[in-house]
Amino acid sequence: MWLEPVGLWLGVRTDPQTGGDRVALFDPSTGQEIGDYAVLHRKRAEAEARADQAEARADQAEARADQADERVRQLEAELRRLRGEG
Repeated sequence: MWLEPVGLWLGVRTDPQTGGDRVALFDPSTGQEIGDYAVLHRKRAEAEARADQAEARADQAEARADQADERVRQLEAELRRLRGEG
């Protein structure tokens, strides 16, 4: 069924989880299902979780790099001290 006000097709699709029929919206230019709210919500939550994990890994890497930089500064200062340069 064509839904003129929103420019989408309304149809019936088999739900892969239950095997029953469900109503779905379809993009008129591609014929692809747009997706239901539960699927879109789950995918968004998964993407946000992946982004949070990536950010945490980046923060940890930055902290390790800062620690390494500080250790290099300490060792350079110790080397200068041992050489009598400072």
